[in-house]
Amino acid sequence: MAKPEQRDGPGFSIVPLSPYFTVLFEWEIFVPDAPIAKHEKWDKEVMEITTGLTLLGKVTGKWLDPQKRETSIRVSLVCTEEAIVAIAHLTKTMFNQQKILVIQRGRALLI
Repeated sequence: MAKPEQRDGPGFSIVPLSPYFTVLFEWEIFVPDAPIAKHEKWDKEVMEITTGLTLLGKVTGKWLDPQKRETSIRVSLVCTEEAIVAIAHLTKTMFNQQKILVIQRGRALLI
């Protein structure tokens, strides 16, 4: 049986568990709504890390402070844990946020 090749690239640095598939994780991150130019820059930087993303639509968040409401964009990504941590830090810095919500949705098998 051939040795599984290591897949390297943006957002990847993993050795497949078998020669037939690779396990990554599906994540959802909430990105603050902002001017299009800022989002285009974010999209470009995230694509350099993960090679792809899916915009799921806008949602509105509420907090204990009744004056605090924020519209966010739900974004789905498939990448490693290291990659999503880098994306969360990028998002927090670029959009000047106190916290960033990231949810692990499950595993994605790349066959």
